[in-house]
Amino acid sequence: MAKANPFRFSTKYQDDETGLLYYGYRYLRYGQWLSREPIGGKGGRNLYSFVGNTLGVDYLGLFQVHFIDSPKWAAGAEWLWVGHYLTFDASDVSALSKGPMIQGEETYHGVLLLNHRSQATVTDCRTGTTLSDSSKDLYFANQFMLRKDGSLWSANYSESFTDGQTHLFFQIANTKMRTVFNESPGFAALSRDVQRDLMHATDKTTKGKFSSTIQVHVNSRDAYDITNDIFQPNMFPGIKHIDGHEAWGAVDRDGRSFYYGVAAGSMPMAWTASPAFSETITINFEWDNCCGARKWKFSYSPSAQPGFTRSRYATTQWDAIDLYKNPSSSPR
Repeated sequence: MAKANPFRFSTKYQDDETGLLYYGYRYLRYGQWLSREPIGGKGGRNLYSFVGNTLGVDYLGLFQVHFIDSPKWAAGAEWLWVGHYLTFDASDVSALSKGPMIQGEETYHGVLLLNHRSQATVTDCRTGTTLSDSSKDLYFANQFMLRKDGSLWSANYSESFTDGQTHLFFQIANTKMRTVFNESPGFAALSRDVQRDLMHATDKTTKGKFSSTIQVHVNSRDAYDITNDIFQPNMFPGIKHIDGHEAWGAVDRDGRSFYYGVAAGSMPMAWTASPAFSETITINFEWDNCCGARKWKFSYSPSAQPGFTRSRYATTQWDAIDLYKNPSSSPR
């Protein structure tokens, strides 16, 4: 009787004779596409994979997360950065809310929702002082609008890239590790002399661990409207901030900037809606630069490919280790 319903795995039509699942653009069998990725290499090197990993939802097989350039660690400055951006295709607009015609073009509206948390432990190699900090569980929203072909028309926050396109992006890590000292619970208990010493001398003499997780949802605009009032244009007092930046007019009471122009300190109802795209991204980074040791270990899940660079950073000379090409230090 199960075969009486031809719509099965992920709600797609399955042919009983061939066992093929039809997604409108490609056929799937045994967890693999039978034809190449319609958007080519933009989806990664594997043109036949179904999704990036088992935690992802690849709506119509076309959504994809890319690294911005490559993840990097600036040894000596102890600065870690991992950034991402999203690309869309013409088929993806079917998962969004259709908007009014603008300048004779159809528009489609959605929202990028992020749930973010991170933690870090840093040790000053000279003094042995160790402090730890964890961010709160926060939700960020970035409303956007696509053209019919899937290109980005506008967004609360976006930037141009070296591929000549404008993309939605977010950062899972962008921090100098000494900032963990400044915001750790134990920092305020230290003497002013020790605080000043840590703030000005820990960049080149630290070791520790950093981990961060972001859950990424892309929702239709309709699923976001009902909870728009939960998101606030400014951050809330007392929020600890140990990584990330690129705000759109949003700062906390100490003047530090955050991811996007609106945020929520508790789970919004929009988060419970079925997303058109969902991905859980985690990074783990360990480093030891005591006495210039330059030892590190970087892991990332799921897999992602280096993408284009933001235009305003295209000419920047990065004196940093490419963690995509070198996820760990070479044994000596």
